[in-house]
Order: sequence, then structure tokens, then C-alpha cells
Amino acid sequence: MKNILICLEKLDIGGIETSVLTQAEEYKRRGYNVIVVASNGCYTEKLKKEKIKVYEYKYELNEELYFSSYLEKIIEKEKITEIHIHQYPCLLHIVSLAISHKIPYIIFSHSSVPGTNEWFMKNYNIFKLYLKFCFVNASKIVLIREQDKMIYKKLFSIHDDNKYYYMRNSLNLSKIGNYQKIPHQINNILIIGRISEEKYKMLEKSIEFALSLKNQNQNVNIDILGDGSKLSEFKEKYPNEVNFKGKTDNVFSVMKNYDLVIGADRCIIEALALKKLAVLASYEGNLDLISNKNIQFLSRDNFSGHKLENNNDLILEINILTNNDINSITEKNYKFIEKYYNIEKNIFDEKLEYPEISNVESLYKVIEMYKVREKYKENQFNIKYNCIRDLSDRIKELIMERIDNKIRGGKNESKK
Repeated sequence: MKNILICLEKLDIGGIETSVLTQAEEYKRRGYNVIVVASNGCYTEKLKKEKIKVYEYKYELNEELYFSSYLEKIIEKEKITEIHIHQYPCLLHIVSLAISHKIPYIIFSHSSVPGTNEWFMKNYNIFKLYLKFCFVNASKIVLIREQDKMIYKKLFSIHDDNKYYYMRNSLNLSKIGNYQKIPHQINNILIIGRISEEKYKMLEKSIEFALSLKNQNQNVNIDILGDGSKLSEFKEKYPNEVNFKGKTDNVFSVMKNYDLVIGADRCIIEALALKKLAVLASYEGNLDLISNKNIQFLSRDNFSGHKLENNNDLILEINILTNNDINSITEKNYKFIEKYYNIEKNIFDEKLEYPEISNVESLYKVIEMYKVREKYKENQFNIKYNCIRDLSDRIKELIMERIDNKIRGGKNESKK
């Protein structure tokens, strides 16, 4: 029986969060015991309705390594057999516990944004040493883009191909049948994306493209679904041309009412599953209609569009689409999603082995250079911190039990 602990920062709206929700439900359907540890958000109640246990926990992101007695109690109480880590801040809190309890863990690489690893190492010095230690000692690294394997081989010198597992960003297709509706004409356009700095150019170009379509058809309505730090700026820039709808925890119920969806990443997969015309908008601002001619190529990059070239004839191509064209495009796109993006056929479900711990020298450097805190929780609303002087020694001792005797002896001598 698998007892799976899933770690992510917050159960709020977002591509990673929605992906985790889908995975958790599928693991539960397969009969596994699933426990999610995250800060509460709009998806908390959804998980609880699926009989999935949720523990609230805040993963602090500082120049500190944490050893949480609260998380340790969860691991012991739930008899955890494997740990799934979905975001980098979680690494600072859970990896040392996984190692001390001999529990194999998986790191999921979700981001399609280039330079994510470098960003964390640049902005948090602790990750310059600790990130490699975490990846090297993971039982598996699950990728949503096959080409990311080369990134980790180069960045962390992890050359064993068996260490990697490619898993598409899948959906529970059994839940979306009632939301599918093939458009007959393009009157309602939905632009989806977090309204943030990293997606600024994508959203700006998407709005400009949608406005160009509206100039040729005044019946066109343009809505934007999403929230973020740049929302007020976009509202000021486009006060009357578009409607800002905020965020939703049920994207299918909103998306079903639109004819054309513009966005990137997971929301594009959702649009294709709902049989909508979909325009992929890359982070760089390039756009193209997804069809049978490019869907295979674009899927390799998780529909992020980083290798997408802008289609300068896109407006013309969309304007001349007939009903038969729309039916053909949307049906073929859906068949592709059905074949490759069904969560029932595309989820990591392998037997994990606890690996021999390596690269332990980098962990010693982390412990010596940065604070190590024991984090514990007295109740649901009161988080306290307690620095314990011998915690570093405790972590060292626990880890040293797992490595070669020769190395253990040398390190113990060097620390005396």
C-alpha cells in the first residue's frame, strides 16, 4: 500500500496546483493513501471532498534549512512510503526528513520558464549548494518537458537516464464531457494567464491580437481570466476594450462559454480538451493557432511556446475558417489530448527504491553556512520557530548512517 505525501506551497489557483490536484485524485482512485501538505487555498475543500487528507503548513523560503517536528509527526502518523515534492521552497523543509526516515522522494520539474533553477540559485545562496544535493539524491526527477533532462545533466551532472521520468501535464478527461462545446463562430474570446511580470509580454500581445479580431468583427467580446501583481496596470492600459474576470477555481465552467482561447501551458491543454479553438501565446509574445500541423511539436515544450515563431497571417487564417474547418481542427486536437494527456494513462506510478546518499559534502556546507531551524506547530494558526544548537549534529548523524563507512569515518574525524 502506498502512502504518498505531496508537498507544494499553496492549494491556490495555478497550473502547478491544478496539476497536483489532478494527480492526487488519480492516486486516490487507484486506492493509494494520499496526504497533501500545503498552505490552505481554494483547492483545499476540493481535496477534502475527494477524501484526501490535507495538513496546513507554510513552507518558509529563507536562507535557512528547516527540520520540522510537525512534518515529522505527519510522516510517522501516516506511515509515509514516498514523498512527492512540487516546488523548490518545499525542499528546504522536507528533504532532510525524507533522508532521516529513509523515504524515497521525487522532485517534479513543472516550470516551462527558462532559467528557473538559475533564478533560485541567484536569489537564495543556500540553493547554490542545496539544490544539487536534493536533485542528486532524489529517487526520480519527473519532467513535463523531455528536453529538461539536458538541463539537469548539465547543471547537476546527473547523467543516469533512469533517474528521469517524462510525464505530460495531464487532465482527468472523465470530468470534462459536459463542458465540451465546439464553436461555430468566433464571438467570445478568452485570454488566460497570471497577470504578472513574467507573462506581461504574452498577455499584452494576446490582447492586441484579440483587439485586431474585434476591429474586423464588432460582435467580438474579449475577457481576461486571471489575477496577479500587474492587474491594475493592465486595467489602466485597457480600461474599456477588455473585461477582467478575476480568477476561478473551476476553469472548465468558465471556458465552456468561449469560442477561442488564448494562453499558454496547462490552460491550453484544458482548452483543447474542451474542443475550443486555441491560440498558443508564448512568454515572448509569439502567437499561432494550434492544429494538426503543429500540435505534436508544440506539445514537446508543454505548450509554453518558447520555440514558437509568430504567425503573421494568423488573423487572416482565423477569419477564413469555415464551420467544417473548425470542427476538423478541434476534433483532431481533442484526439491528440485524449491519446497523450489522459491522467488515467499518464501518471508516475512506479516502485521507488531508496537511493544511496551522495554529494553529502554540499549538505555539510549548507549546515555550516546557514541557519538550521527546528520548526514546529502548536496549533493550526500559531507557527513558532526554535533554534536548537545540536540540530546540525542530528541531521549529520542521521545522514551519515546512510553513506559509506569510509566516508562516515573521515567526516566524523574532521568534525571533532
